[in-house]
Order: sequence, then C-alpha cells, then structure tokens
Amino acid sequence: MRGRDWLESVTPELGWHEVLDAIREEFGRGAVGFLADALGVTDRTARRYYSGEIAEPSRHREQLAGVIKRAERRAAADLLRQVDTLDPGTIKVKTKSGKDKQGSRDPGELTDMAAGMQRVADLWERGADDRAEEALSDAVIARYFQEDSDDRHGGAALLEISDYTHINSPDID
Repeated sequence: MRGRDWLESVTPELGWHEVLDAIREEFGRGAVGFLADALGVTDRTARRYYSGEIAEPSRHREQLAGVIKRAERRAAADLLRQVDTLDPGTIKVKTKSGKDKQGSRDPGELTDMAAGMQRVADLWERGADDRAEEALSDAVIARYFQEDSDDRHGGAALLEISDYTHINSPDID
C-alpha cells in the first residue's frame, strides 16, 4: 500500500446534506446563489434543496465535484489532525535518490505523530497529493529514527517509504 492509498481511504465520501453544509461553509450567504449557478437552477429551487423539500440532484452531482472534493479533503484533514499514534506496519524503504532499496523496517506503533501529521493534513487538504504522501513518509521515518537509537548515520534524512503493509491509527479508526 502506498501512503496515498491510505490518505484516500480516510477521505470520507460526503452525503448530500454534508455537501450542502460544505457549500454553506465555503460560500456563506452566497451558498444559495452558488448552488443555483452550479446546477443551472433558480435561487428558489436551490433554497428548496437546502430546505430538504427537493431530494439530492444526483444528475447534477458532477457539477459540484470541485466543491465536494474540497469538502471531503477538509473532512479528511480534520481527521488527520487528530492522529497522534500511527502503526505503519512493515515499511519498505529506499534512498531518496531512488537508486538503492534499503530493505524493510517494522517500526511498530509510533506515538507523538501530531506535528508530522499536521503537515500531512495541510498538504492533503490543499490537494498536494504527492507532497502529502512524501510528508507522511518523512513523518513516519523521522519518528521511527527518534525511537530507534540505532540511527548513527542520519538515515532519516536519506530514506523514504516506498510501501506500507498497512497503516492504522487508533485516533481515527
């Protein structure tokens, strides 16, 4: 499993009412107008969606894809910011230059991950998928080498994770 796979797995799929709440949060008083414009309906119809008088317009969901994706990323980032303990399973590592595989490590359950996960959450929320995955790798490697006193050669700065057997966190499971 790649880090991105786990980040995607913690990204919730929002229901219609959560989408409406996200639009309201993002656009405030302009939410009805935004919804009306996005769906090509009148403001009155948009208000009826908000009141629940009209059910979810599934045929229009793709027109709201950008707002939905931002809202889902925001929800995932909120979850990621709660992570302080992380079990990355067995990790396969390689040098950051990509030239040498460095085998596997089993860091066990890592604690005090909040600072590193904050960065992961910020990047994931912004849609910087590659950078979020890299930040996750950096956070796990750095924490692993802090707990493993056998880092005499500065390995944390030279290694990145290429694969995880699993990733679990009791903070969000």
